[in-house]
Amino acid sequence: MRKVVWLHFLASSALALSMLSTKPAAAQEVTKDVPITHWAYDAVRELSRLGIIEGYPDGTFKGKQPMTRYEFAIAVYRLLEAIRTKPEIRELLRGPAGPAGPAGPAGPAGPAGPAGPPGPPGPPGPAGPQGPAGPQGPAGPQGPAGPPAVDAEKVRAIVRDLLKEFRADLERLGARVDELEARVKELEEKPKAEALPININLKWAYDIDSTRSRTRDELDWSDRSHYLRADISTERQLDENWKAYLNLIWVSGAAAAAVGRETDTLEVTDLYLQGKLDLFLLGEVPATIGRQRVKFGQGLLLDTNFAGVDGIRLDARRFGLDWTFVAADIPTGVAFTDYYVGPTDGMFGIRISRSLLGGERLKVGFNGLFTGARNYRAYGADATLRLLGGNILPEVRIEWVRSLRDPAGARARGNAYFVDLDVLKTDRFDVALSYADTSATFAGHAVSIINPFFITATEQLFLRPVALGAGVVNPGPPPVAHFLSDKVLDIRANLRLFTKNPISLRWFTGDTAAGVDFGDIFTVSYRGFKIGRFPLDIVYGNKSAGGTGVEQQFVGISTSASF
Repeated sequence: MRKVVWLHFLASSALALSMLSTKPAAAQEVTKDVPITHWAYDAVRELSRLGIIEGYPDGTFKGKQPMTRYEFAIAVYRLLEAIRTKPEIRELLRGPAGPAGPAGPAGPAGPAGPAGPPGPPGPPGPAGPQGPAGPQGPAGPQGPAGPPAVDAEKVRAIVRDLLKEFRADLERLGARVDELEARVKELEEKPKAEALPININLKWAYDIDSTRSRTRDELDWSDRSHYLRADISTERQLDENWKAYLNLIWVSGAAAAAVGRETDTLEVTDLYLQGKLDLFLLGEVPATIGRQRVKFGQGLLLDTNFAGVDGIRLDARRFGLDWTFVAADIPTGVAFTDYYVGPTDGMFGIRISRSLLGGERLKVGFNGLFTGARNYRAYGADATLRLLGGNILPEVRIEWVRSLRDPAGARARGNAYFVDLDVLKTDRFDVALSYADTSATFAGHAVSIINPFFITATEQLFLRPVALGAGVVNPGPPPVAHFLSDKVLDIRANLRLFTKNPISLRWFTGDTAAGVDFGDIFTVSYRGFKIGRFPLDIVYGNKSAGGTGVEQQFVGISTSASF
């Protein structure tokens, strides 16, 4: 109760001191939650003007909120600072001036010196003594009542009591105030929270596939189909160390439904946290936790291009080497993001790599992949070379993989080789070439670039990132599947003859594992047309029969928009 009385007296004393001040003060803005009609409005305004009290950072006073000892100590501290630094307030706390002392006796006059020569006229002398005061004039009208008198001794007594009561708090106040001010500065400098960013990409694709009709080698208007795809993604920085990322996909349309690639709802393709963990032996390392994409080397051993896997990835640098560890579950079942039908299978991957020759000209890596339920085993090595520079052979990428067991756990000791060359790169023309080969006993896995993402059967054959693994089905009877896996040659070229948008050409061929000629696949595409702000992609594909007996033609048109 005594503290409440002191607080009220403190407010009234500060108000009185400020009103007696002889120097005018600039008007101070009162916090927004104290209306001008409130009985304490004047007290809050004057105490704010003197700097004794301040509002909260959001511009409010919160007058009905209970005061903590720290807040009260800060108010006392500011009052003491005002008394110490403001002469007009300190003058009020002094006692009344004493009477003037008696004037001392005048000293004796010295002897007069000899008269000098007349000097120049001097400046006008001082004004003479003031004449006697005239009679007092009539009394003027009485002025307005002044502020109530302040008992300085009473104020000093209150301050002494407050110092005694809050001595421990005041002793800590200096450090506490510094800490609070530093925290407020940090919050003020921190960027304001923004709304969650949402990125939406829409794609509409329309194609004509000759294999949809009886004349499987000729295009017909009745062979047309389409699908609509929506990708929704967002990314948020949670703090200075961690960020979160989410990507959803939705696909609908007859072209997708025909190969089981239509989604019933929004499917999660990526959902992960990315930041740093402090781990035993490894120290602080970058980590990715959740559904994510992983790729080792060129992707021949491990590349989750088809869909993300659920697990954790750690990247570390120790002993001059870059280490990557991946432990994850491979999604299985019949959903859009599942790799195959079957029980849940786990995988563990490890990659050790190092940059040589200045860090940019040569990078080599050694990889291993092991799965749980299916007991797949394989390892390999890869390299990226930038030895020549210039326009000719600016980059060469190679990878070798040796399988030990197939996805069923059976012995499968075989090799796969992949070489990818940037043969020529200029402003107008660039050519790339790749060659892949596998032994008859080699066993691959679904989590590799051989099994890329697709929505329609034509995308799976004509628009795949690597030719190795392309497949077709001869309907028979009986139906026979053929996959491109041996002596695979893939040539790609981009021509920029008239515009900056290239005409893209591609041709690839090879054999199946049984030595059957897969046929020649040729595609040509152009992305240069626009309908308003929407780009238009046009592609034509053609497959010869080879030894598979499957001829196919394809025309595709697609457009997309991002928001």
